[in-house]
Amino acid sequence: MVSKSHFQGMNRLIGAGSFEKNMAFENIRYNPRGPTASPGITIWIKDAMMRRLHFYIRDDRLSLGMHDEEEEPQLNFKREHEVRYSRPPKSAKLKFVYNENTRQVRIFYGLNGADAITQLPHSKAGIYFGKPLTESTAAYIMMSNGSVDLDYYEVKPITP
Repeated sequence: MVSKSHFQGMNRLIGAGSFEKNMAFENIRYNPRGPTASPGITIWIKDAMMRRLHFYIRDDRLSLGMHDEEEEPQLNFKREHEVRYSRPPKSAKLKFVYNENTRQVRIFYGLNGADAITQLPHSKAGIYFGKPLTESTAAYIMMSNGSVDLDYYEVKPITP
């Protein structure tokens, strides 16, 4: 993916139910920061505009945001849970695990050749949607102000 504007990317319908989503990114290249957007990869898990989780691999940090228009999601994390680094990563592996019964999302990552086995501090603290995701849930991968090669992408249903 090459982005000359704010966002460019791809999406895929996930649907309802528990799932595991695995991704591997190579050759991450960040353009200089613009006045309105920091460069990086954005991952969304989005349920018909009602519930969404935003995960970012920026040039200086991993971070997370969440929104639920129907109910308040459980956000047991704070800004200090961001994972900061001094040099932008060149590659990243991610794993998202969603349990429909508990409405919990767990996120694992690995940077610069490491496997996605380190759990994000936000995830350890607890990430829960207010209601289960529905059949209109989709996954988005976008790049902002840079370029990246998507090496691997898989979404598979799981039994919690």
